[in-house]
Amino acid sequence: MNALLTWCAEISTRGPRRLLSIAVAFTLPLLYLASGLEISTSRTALVSEANPHWQRYMAFAREFGIPEDLVIVVDGDDPDAVHRFMDAAAAEIAAMPNLAQSVFYKIDLSIFEARGLLYLDETDLGRLEKLVELEPTRRLVSSASDGDPIAAVAALLNRAPSIVGPEAGRRETDLLTLTLTRLVDSMRAFALDGRRGELGLLDKTSAVSAAMGARGARGGVDADGYFTIRGGKTGVLFVRPTYTRDDMKVVLPFVADVRRACERAAEQAPGATFGLTGIPATQRDEFYAIQSDTVLTSVVALVGVAFLFLMFLPTLRLLLYALVPIAFGVVWTAAAIRLMFGYVNLMSSVFLVVLIGMGIDFSVHLASRFLEGRRRGLNSDEAVRQAVLRSGRGVVTGAITSAGAFAAVGWCGFQGIEQLGIAAGVGLVLTVAASLTLFPATLALAGPKIPIRAPRVVGLGSWAAYLAGRPAPVLGLVLAVSGPMAVAGW
Repeated sequence: MNALLTWCAEISTRGPRRLLSIAVAFTLPLLYLASGLEISTSRTALVSEANPHWQRYMAFAREFGIPEDLVIVVDGDDPDAVHRFMDAAAAEIAAMPNLAQSVFYKIDLSIFEARGLLYLDETDLGRLEKLVELEPTRRLVSSASDGDPIAAVAALLNRAPSIVGPEAGRRETDLLTLTLTRLVDSMRAFALDGRRGELGLLDKTSAVSAAMGARGARGGVDADGYFTIRGGKTGVLFVRPTYTRDDMKVVLPFVADVRRACERAAEQAPGATFGLTGIPATQRDEFYAIQSDTVLTSVVALVGVAFLFLMFLPTLRLLLYALVPIAFGVVWTAAAIRLMFGYVNLMSSVFLVVLIGMGIDFSVHLASRFLEGRRRGLNSDEAVRQAVLRSGRGVVTGAITSAGAFAAVGWCGFQGIEQLGIAAGVGLVLTVAASLTLFPATLALAGPKIPIRAPRVVGLGSWAAYLAGRPAPVLGLVLAVSGPMAVAGW
């Protein structure tokens, strides 16, 4: 360790300009490489491809499509306008090749006709049973040519209130109305067209529609088979993409194409508006949010670091020099991540804040030792050597232990955390390397211009002395607070 620190001190003070020039020349191509590092909000990028569960999931996605539908929600005051929008949007999306595997927004109720009665609830079936047991009904169904069908229908209409019940609302009368309408239609065919045969009690399609319409408020399928709620004023379409990996290079164009298709559909259905949700839409929003938030959080971290630095080391020039190794470390780390992974995921995208927050610690230790040496009368070069030799061991130890802790999660089995651990671990090693070489070189060059000021740590010494003079009460208070917190943390 001493030999390494001595070497760092020598190359920093003997040729600082040469060292900084080499670092800049080495970093410029890496800066170009680092500028192309992308942030991926893909969920698939968070899981290792070697995971057997993940392999089964991807096999499913390749055969049936990735189960991450883009959801189109359409609103309108007129249910007919909502239906027109849904039909138009489905047609527009289908007309775009290789965009979607399917658009699921409507059920063809005719396929349920053979089992239409199975979709009626117990109350409706009970009313039908009462209707069938009536003598006029048996007379009508047994033979359309016998008796007086008009009188029989009139008798059924008279009996209708007793079949439905006195407390029945509109929904309870819908099915009976369909049944009586069916009887009248059958009778009309017999009377006007001479078609003889049994009078049907119930149209199967109508029964299914009535059942679906009755459940529409709860189940989301209206009497026409559309997926709607709020009485048909809100409709939902599920668009299944053709891609199997949710990389942003395919997700962003997919969402954009579906939005354009919906905009064209809205022109064909005045009064209907739409919005997009579901995992693809969320990924798109997260992508742009993380891009802007990464810059924002980095700026906030820099401002916070600068504020705290100036509180205790009140020299702006020294602060700017202290940020030099962090800037180089960030560029080197970003380039290394791009070479290793090609991108950063949702979790590893915070590596920049980690490097800023922890990397400044290295500069703070070295800067404090440098100022201490200058106050003792050492020249800049000698103060730099003393700072590297005296603080370097602690700086390197802290960097390696922190990097090791991050690297330990590089084998946790979850790729999202693994990438963060490797990125932060590599970044801390590269940043401490820059701190032990480039920062001392900067201090050696600019040392005479840096004001020699003692760190301002107001009251820290007296506070430490106060605590050290009362060990038992302090430890007792710590234990008293830690006990309940340990229980809560468990």
